[in-house]
This record gives sequence, C-alpha cells and structure tokens, in this order.
Amino acid sequence: MDTSFITYTRLEELLTELGLSAEVVPSLENWQAVLQFMEQREYLVEVLRQTSIDIPDALVFIFDEALRIIAVNKPAVQALGFSSQGELIGRDARAFINEKDLPDSIARFGAIMSGDDVPVYERVLHPPNQASITTLVSLELLENPASGKKFIKSIMRDVTHLREAQAEVQRQQDYLQEVVRNAPIVLWACEPDGTLTYQHQLSKATENPSPLSDNILRVYAYDADIVQSIQLALRGEEQHLSIEAQSNIFDARLRPVLENGKVIRVIGVLTDITELISTQTILSAIQESTARTRDHLEAIVNNSNDGIIVTTLDGHIAQTNPAFDQLLGLQRDEAFAMPIAQYIQQNGREMFQQAVSYALSSKQAVRLEVEVVTQYVDSELVADILCSPILSSESEVTGLVFSMRDITAYSELLVSLAESRDEALELSELKSEFLAMMSHEIRTPLHAIMGLNEIIAETALDDEQREMVDIIQDQSDYLLEMLNTILDYSKIEADKLILEDYPFVLQDAVIATALGFKGQADSKQITLAIDSQIPMMLIVEGDQNRLRQVLSVFINNAIKFTEEGTVTVSARVIEQTKNDISVRFAITDTGMGIAKNKIANLFEPFVQADTSHTRQYGGTGLGLAIAHGILELMGSRIDVESVVGEGTTFSFTVRYPLILSDDAL
Repeated sequence: MDTSFITYTRLEELLTELGLSAEVVPSLENWQAVLQFMEQREYLVEVLRQTSIDIPDALVFIFDEALRIIAVNKPAVQALGFSSQGELIGRDARAFINEKDLPDSIARFGAIMSGDDVPVYERVLHPPNQASITTLVSLELLENPASGKKFIKSIMRDVTHLREAQAEVQRQQDYLQEVVRNAPIVLWACEPDGTLTYQHQLSKATENPSPLSDNILRVYAYDADIVQSIQLALRGEEQHLSIEAQSNIFDARLRPVLENGKVIRVIGVLTDITELISTQTILSAIQESTARTRDHLEAIVNNSNDGIIVTTLDGHIAQTNPAFDQLLGLQRDEAFAMPIAQYIQQNGREMFQQAVSYALSSKQAVRLEVEVVTQYVDSELVADILCSPILSSESEVTGLVFSMRDITAYSELLVSLAESRDEALELSELKSEFLAMMSHEIRTPLHAIMGLNEIIAETALDDEQREMVDIIQDQSDYLLEMLNTILDYSKIEADKLILEDYPFVLQDAVIATALGFKGQADSKQITLAIDSQIPMMLIVEGDQNRLRQVLSVFINNAIKFTEEGTVTVSARVIEQTKNDISVRFAITDTGMGIAKNKIANLFEPFVQADTSHTRQYGGTGLGLAIAHGILELMGSRIDVESVVGEGTTFSFTVRYPLILSDDAL
C-alpha cells in the first residue's frame, strides 16, 4: 500500500482506507503508515511556514513527483480564487497552466527533480473562475530528511500588474511616436548650448543648404532674427515668431523647459500656415460654409417633426417652424413676438420659468415635461421640452431655442406601465416574503422534530417504537425534500437560480448519483444498471450539483413508476473538441410508459402524466419542471420517448468546457 503524503490529502482518508476504527485493532504496518503521514505533513507545513516568513507575499506551492499539489499557502489559495487550502490539495498543477506552456513546465519540473538548477522563469496561471495571473517562478527541490521523499517547492511572485503597467507604458510610447511621426509639423529639441537632441522634418523649415547640422543655431545661422529668438528661448523666454523657408511660412513657437529655475532644453514646434495666409480664400471658404450650414439648418428645422421655437432673452418668440404651429393649432407665424410662457398650462409655468432661468445662468440645456395650451377643443397635450441657450463666439447667451415633442400617448403609457409594474412588484414581493416566511417557519420546527427523532432513535426502543421512529424520519425527509423542491421552482420562476462553474470529474458525478438510488431500486427488486462510457479522468467545468439534481429527478421517477424490470442510466460522449465536450445522458425504464398526448404537459408545474399517481406514488409534480428549468439554463432541452406498457426514456445533451481529458495525461 502506498502510504505517501501524495496519496492521502487528509488523515481521515488514510484511516478510512486502512480500515482503522474503534472496533478494529490496527496492525503495526497501519500504525507506521499513519506515523509516516503525520511526519510528512509536519515537514511540509514547516516548509510552508518558513517560506511565508522569508517571502511574505509569495505564492508558495509544494508538488509531488506527479505534479499534484500537496501543500499550499494562503496567498496562493486567494490568488487562484479558492476559499480554503483543502480545495487545492490533490489538484494537478497542470490544470492551471496553459496547454501551450505545459511541455516547458513539465521539462522544468523534470529538471529540478533530477537535481539540475532551473533559472527563474515567467509563467501565466489560469485560475478557473477569474483572470489569469502572470508570475515569476522559482523552483527548489526538497527532500524530507526523515523519509527521504522528494518534493518540488515553487515560489511564485505575482507580477501581473507590473507587466500590465509595462505594456501600457510601451503602448503610450508607441502612440506618441506614431503621433509625432505622422504630425504635419516640424519639431526639434535642443540642449542649453543649442545641440540638437531630436528633429522631425527640420529640413523643410530652413534655408540652410546643410540643415542636418548638430546645432540649431547653425541651422538658422543665415537669419540673425531667428538666431536671436532661439538665444532668448535658451535663456528661458518663450518665443513666438514666423519663419519663411522654401516659399513656405511657418508659425514657430519656441518653448523653454525649466528645471529648478534653469533651462534644461528648448522645444521648437513649427506649423506650416502658408495656406492660411490667403485672407480672401479663408473668408470665401467661411462664407460658403456658413451659407451651406444656414440652408442645411433651415431645412432641418422646417422639416422636423418636433416643434422648434427660437426666443429672445426675455422669452418672446422670434421664430417657429411649421411643426410647432401644427402641434398647437396655430396659423403660420401667429405666435411671433408672443411670450412663450403663455403656451404653457398654468400649473406648469413656475417649473417652466425655473428651467429657463437655469438654462440662462448655467449656459446648459435643460429638459422638462409640461402640459401645453393648444387651440384644439377638448385636447390635452403633454410635451417634452428641451430648452437650450444660444451662445455667441464669446460664450455669451444671445437667445434660447426650444424643442417641443408631443408625448401625451407616451406619458399615458408610462402611467399605465408604472401601475402594472407596481402591482407586479407588490405581488412578487408578497410571494417572496411568503416563501421566505414559510421556509423559516416550516424548516425550524421540522429540523427540531428531526433532531429529537434522531436522539430518540439512539435510545433503547422495542420493535414497534423503532418502526414509528423510522416512519417519523422518512416523513420528515419527504417533507424537507418537498420544501426544497418548491423553493427551487420558485427560484427558477423568478429567474433567480444561478449556475456555478467549477471543475469536476464527470464520470464520478454520474456514477455517484446513480448509486445513490441503489437502495431504492433494491427495495422494489428492480435492476439499476449504469452504462457510462465517459473517460474516467475527464474533467469539465460546470455546475455538478445541478447536473446531479437533474439526474436524480429522472432516476427517482424511473424507479418510482417501474414495478419490475430495469432502470438504466447511460452517458455517452457524442462530440469532443479541443476546448469543450458534448455528453448525452439518458435514463431508460421498463415501467408503465406515458401516453403521447400527456408528454407535452409533463414539464408544466404540478403536473403528472396521471393524476392518480400523485395519490399512489406521492410527489409535488415539480421535479420535471425544475429539471426542465435547470437544463434550459445549461442550454439544453429534454427529449422524451415512451411506449405505454413498455417504458420511457428521458434524455438530454449538455456541452461543457473541457478542463482535462485522458489525451492530456
């Protein structure tokens, strides 16, 4: 028997495997196994403790020769998104390493186990439920002096944020370089003595036949005025001048950079403004653009479905569009020079005036909803009004523009929807409160009954009393199961059921679930067959508990409605890719079968194929509805094949992300 530390992650597992209990006298070999386990455990705990003291923030793992995690410190547990060290113990380290990095990682582990030195290297870890972690890894070979067993200690430093910061700095540098490279400007920088340290397209902004000089003063030596401006900038005075070169005119700004009051460099930025010098061209372009813009805006205003009103600062209407006149039933230009406030219902004028005052003072647009006065008989109009200030080039308010939209129908709809929403929320809250109250009120006395019944069961009872105690226990379990079923269905109905994603061995989940019903099948003298062809070490990511809950519903129903014959639980891999896998589950029985006209309603709540079965077999009629809801969350559906008198098959297919398959081992 292998009694090494890697085989058993907890002492309880080792004792169970050895068959040690109060009734069994342990052999000397068994005692040696337990002592070896404890010594190994103490050694590894001491290694972790000392490493955590020496390097407080490090992620520390200890692996065995098979690369399984046998010890880990708390920072590592937290970094991988787990809640306890026990969740990581026994896991394969390769589950957290990208597939493309596995060969290199395995080679390094092999080298360290052989006694070779392995330099510090970088590796990205992939926790199951959170972002990847970039680490610097240092490997060390450990040997337990007591047992001689060898382990690998891995000390990892989280450098994720450092790498992200370095990448961001590099991106910013690349961006700035690209901006400068493509900018239509001349750019140069020089030291306090004029020595050039950087230049971009400088040859375009000088008449010097040899512009590639190493000193900016020599580049412009042909023009004394330019040289004087450069010298002033070198003494700390910012300069703004024009430079003519090669028939072009440049707007030049020379900015000194100071440090502790001293010039450490001067930066020159020259922009070619040749095309902007032609005043007539610029003026003509502005006039044409203004005319086009005016015509465009006038067309937009006149064809808008919203009412547009332009007013003076004191609120008198200066211009309206046809949509405004039509909205209020006015003749064209009938509202000209009228106060806009007179078209607002009396009960909304104060709010309207406050909105106008805010727009004038803050120079920002403001929106409000008010009732407006129309010329139509027996007509109420609710309008959404946007009040925006008109700003001059000096940011002075010169007037106001209002946009008015009829939202009467929309407002009525909102009121109706709000009432319906409030009613629905009230009903939902009452239902949730009722279920929460019932859960508490029923569970509390029920657990008390079950607890007292367990205490009574441990006392000396005659056969009749023992039978009554068993009946109480069975009925309590049934009631608790029914309560949990109703609460699960309530969560599904309210869209509050959340699936969890975590790695698990699919084959183990299927077999463990099926074997849980062996006693129930044996009591009815029914054969429970398990036909699972899923690879033993196939690890997927998903909600194991909800899968087992769905399988339990189908297996329980199959046994319940089968009087003789066989119930078969099967699982098949129908498709597998590099990243995921599709598995087909089927539960087949030789029971009474279901009529075709009953199948469509099977997954409705509180429904059974035959209502008489509720009295005969019990149950809430919610099991299939819950299974249907869970499988919908998993992206699956239930298929039913049944022949009355011969039996029924319930099947469904689930696609899982693939964590580890036999091929990867």
